Amino acid sequence: MRFFWYGDNSINVGVEERYFDGCNLKIFDCEKTLVDVIKYRNKLGMDIVLKALRMYWQSGKTDLNKLYSYAKLLRLERILRPLMEVIVSG
Repeated sequence: MRFFWYGDNSINVGVEERYFDGCNLKIFDCEKTLVDVIKYRNKLGMDIVLKALRMYWQSGKTDLNKLYSYAKLLRLERILRPLMEVIVSG
């Protein structure tokens, strides 16, 4: 298990509330999770980043507008764009 610290502007982005086993849980949506994986790519490894992006692309449940808006908000758009080009073309 790894722990990561978030700033105020990134902790509230992409939060969804889900009801599970009698409890309300706050979780990050898929696109926010992907942006976080990109943010921590040096700690997690590029193999994990690329695998996560490939799985997202292949799932057919992509919301690229949301993904790029989160990346732009968290200043990771320049990193995301070439990675997605590799995933889409490959």
